[in-house]
Amino acid sequence: IMKPNLYMAAADVCILRAGAVTCAELEAVGACGILIPYPYAAHDHQTFNARSIEKYGGCLMMPDSDVNDGKLAPVLTNLLSDSQKRSDMRSKAQSLAVRDTTTRIVEAIDEVINKKD
Repeated sequence: IMKPNLYMAAADVCILRAGAVTCAELEAVGACGILIPYPYAAHDHQTFNARSIEKYGGCLMMPDSDVNDGKLAPVLTNLLSDSQKRSDMRSKAQSLAVRDTTTRIVEAIDEVINKKD
């Protein structure tokens, strides 16, 4: 069974929503992505997620309204024609990945369990 992040890694460009897990997978595999935050997400958190990657050059972000206005196709076409930009985006996205999440979670749980009052 193939995993979604394998498809992300293999794609020239991924067009994705910007949920936390999707953003983490994009970074983990170093995918080149255009993130389109879900406009009805609570507190617009997907826009925050996408911006946090975009500001480092790890993705492009496009609001839903721009997609509806037909602006996705030219951005995608330009990105597909620029292999260096895609490569740079992949490297920058991958540099943002947090590789020790399991250790951090275990340590946080251990800290709570062993907290002395």
